[in-house]
Amino acid sequence: MSTPHHRQQHAPRRTGQSAAALVALALALASQTACDNAARALGGTPAEARANAGELFGTLAARFGPVQLEQRYASVRRKIAGHALVPSPLWNDRTVWTSSAQGARELVIEGHEAPGAYLMYINPAAAAPDAPGDYRRTTHLRQLQKDVYEWQVHDELAIGDIDASDFDRALTAIFHGASGASESAIRASYRAALPRTTATLGELFTLEEIRSRATPDGATDLALVVRMHPEGVARTAPDYAKFLNKYVKPAELRLALSDATGARWWDVLGHDMRFTAHLRVKDGHLVPLEGAPREMPRELTLTADVTTKFGIFTVGVRHLVGHVTRPAAPHQLAFEVRFTKEPDWVLPPLAETLLNAPLERPFSGNGLPLRYVLRDGARPGDATVVRRDYDITVEESTVLRWLQKMGGGAVSEFRRAAEAQSDRYTQRVLQALQADALAVLQGTAASGAEGGERR
Repeated sequence: MSTPHHRQQHAPRRTGQSAAALVALALALASQTACDNAARALGGTPAEARANAGELFGTLAARFGPVQLEQRYASVRRKIAGHALVPSPLWNDRTVWTSSAQGARELVIEGHEAPGAYLMYINPAAAAPDAPGDYRRTTHLRQLQKDVYEWQVHDELAIGDIDASDFDRALTAIFHGASGASESAIRASYRAALPRTTATLGELFTLEEIRSRATPDGATDLALVVRMHPEGVARTAPDYAKFLNKYVKPAELRLALSDATGARWWDVLGHDMRFTAHLRVKDGHLVPLEGAPREMPRELTLTADVTTKFGIFTVGVRHLVGHVTRPAAPHQLAFEVRFTKEPDWVLPPLAETLLNAPLERPFSGNGLPLRYVLRDGARPGDATVVRRDYDITVEESTVLRWLQKMGGGAVSEFRRAAEAQSDRYTQRVLQALQADALAVLQGTAASGAEGGERR
């Protein structure tokens, strides 16, 4: 394995990862009992649960914290970000690719933990992730015809020995705990169970409201209202706070998950940095927001409206529809969202006059798929790996060049300084969650030891 001698900048990051972390944690904050039971479910025994919790959250804190990037990859990343929607300038640039063939190009990236840093670099011989924290990204670019290119990206991250079934039990435990208590009781419970996580998340987010209502059919209707306040991190992360105010504050978001009957299973609304999640749970599982509780089907529909401001322009999509599938297989948890219909675009008038087939292209044929799979090893000792795959086909055009310039400017702005500050904050959140989970499990272990002595 070759390692870089020159490392600069930081690895790519999605600006919404801190918000995603909060959404993932929001249900876990429902009660101390939920936190205790979810933590215990991370392993078959208290010792396994402690090892899995430490490994899992430690790995995530390393991978999604600050990353040192080798010099060549830093250059390649800038080039790809600058030409993602119009990739023809990349096609014959030999400095970008680790291998080239007729009609195809490939780039392979490797990442792993090292003392005091997480390293990421180009390595065409990168092996499949094995040790916790090992990462591999494989990017393929194919030229389908003149001005038409297909990107295929595969991300793999090893997260330790935790089983997919452990994850499933932990999620069930969280949903079991998300019911039956008043707002004051819920707040007191999560502050006691997750004090470090509560304090760190509280720098950027406020859980403004928790509405928990029992319904006559034994389910619990739950609404969580979260507000983002960038001023809370402005002293330690001024560029990140500025970026959030510029791009997240004007954003509007509406997500809804429904089934073939039209029943909604959850929805999320966002406006002016205030986000509301609405769901209903019973017996540790999501149930539809209306009607009799029942098992969630394997096929669903995701509908999204997302807009934000780029300068004076409002840009985004409305009625973006994705077909969601949740394939069932041993040793894995998985879902796929596939977008096959062009949404309604929200673009400035000048750009709207240029709308034509190139903006339809990503949704034609098999559409635009996004897949997430958590798969544990088939044999003892094999690593559990989280994999993300996505494909997108682009047809170069004037409007895509305009969108590339606009979006590329925002990416460059984020990466100059906000990215490193965002990564440090995300790492602190995950480290706090690791410490809280281990503290909960240490208490569990102590109780178990005392019980053994009494017996």
